[in-house]
Amino acid sequence: MSHHRADAFRLAAVRGLCACGLVGGRCGQHRRGLDEGTGPVGAAKRIAGMSRPSAFLRGAQITLRALCEADADGPYAAWLNEADICAGNSHHVFPYGPEAARDYIRAARQRQDSLQLAIVRTADEVHVGNIALNQIHPRHRSAEFAILLGDRSAWGKGIASEAGRLLLAHGFSALGLHRVYCGTFADNAGMIALAGRLGMKEEGRRSEAAWKDGRFVDVVEFGVLRSEYRPMPV
Repeated sequence: MSHHRADAFRLAAVRGLCACGLVGGRCGQHRRGLDEGTGPVGAAKRIAGMSRPSAFLRGAQITLRALCEADADGPYAAWLNEADICAGNSHHVFPYGPEAARDYIRAARQRQDSLQLAIVRTADEVHVGNIALNQIHPRHRSAEFAILLGDRSAWGKGIASEAGRLLLAHGFSALGLHRVYCGTFADNAGMIALAGRLGMKEEGRRSEAAWKDGRFVDVVEFGVLRSEYRPMPV
């Protein structure tokens, strides 16, 4: 890839982050330019603590919007203290409280290589989970997919699939990604099934690569290219 194309993708990625409110503004607020003295991080700091932003991506059952500090006072922190909810989370730290959630959200707002969104059920405006494209790489045009569906009442309703389709479509179209990938424990049947529904293929297995519940377990890697992206119908 030429330097010009890499720079163009980097600009597109940052603009995508600005649009969702993680860098330089909330949903519906676009930063005036990348060359302003305040910079994207400064603008993000100014909006910290503001009310919940509006929808960024809309689906049939859900909307995706930027995470905000008010989310830390909702059910978010409690999800991360539930063993079954965090069973597939390789970087979970227990216990996890509202202040830790606020710190995480503040840090997410300042990152320019990550698109982290709240999953909100449209019917009752309840925050039911989070979804992200992490490690957005401007040269390789790749990103890591991650999702946490914390509200048990949202399980088995197709919400994770819908959220994943919305975010991957945005990544491939608006951000110009070439590849999206994820990894999970070999016994995480839910995430493995979701990866398949999102059109991802198993790319490999890392033997005993993670420590979980007192033993080493394999990690399965999945990925999908933009040219291959064919999510399964709902």
